[in-house]
Amino acid sequence: DAASWYHHRFISNYNEHGPATGQWEQHSTEADMTFNRNDGLAGSLSGTELDLDEMIATYGDQEIEMFSIQTDSGWDGFDGLIDGLEILLDDCRLGRVNLEAVRGLQIDLRPGSDRNQVNAGSRQLVPVAILGSPGFDPCDPLLGVDPDVTARGATASSSRTRCEDVNGDGYTDMVVYFRARDFEPPSSEECNDPNAQFELEGTTNYGAPLAGKDHVDWLGCN
Repeated sequence: DAASWYHHRFISNYNEHGPATGQWEQHSTEADMTFNRNDGLAGSLSGTELDLDEMIATYGDQEIEMFSIQTDSGWDGFDGLIDGLEILLDDCRLGRVNLEAVRGLQIDLRPGSDRNQVNAGSRQLVPVAILGSPGFDPCDPLLGVDPDVTARGATASSSRTRCEDVNGDGYTDMVVYFRARDFEPPSSEECNDPNAQFELEGTTNYGAPLAGKDHVDWLGCN
């Protein structure tokens, strides 16, 4: 349509279904996400709310030229953060755009212990708790943490993963386990460093990067 550079424009109404401030929410065309037409040629169709099936029935033969994402807009639209976008095609091809930097995790090495001692090279089984918080459940099957997290070259044993509230704050935590002998050996500097850090890395179940750290007291150093 030469009269409009964007042809037909549709705006998602996810801001109308959004959560309370400070909470993450996934919006999907399979759930609550709807759209309304918003362009100069819409006429009486302007503002009419459509779900995905209605969009396909009405406009399914037209080519999608562009997706745009805008936050903190000046026209009273969505004012918040977006961490990613996924587009699933009918042929099952999936496109994913990650819009967030590495998310910081709060972890607790050897929950229940204040000393966080790890005997390097031993058969010791080392638990690490990934702590939940308001709006973040590390055990959520969609938005939570992939249990195959890594630390010092070792991958956690996903078969041992458990979910429980380890610190009594009312939020579900994920506890993963490593074998100490699988870790890269600590350096002499780390062994003598009272502020040595144990760093854990991973992703969410939808691929966004995660990282967290806690104090560690290395034992059994050469």
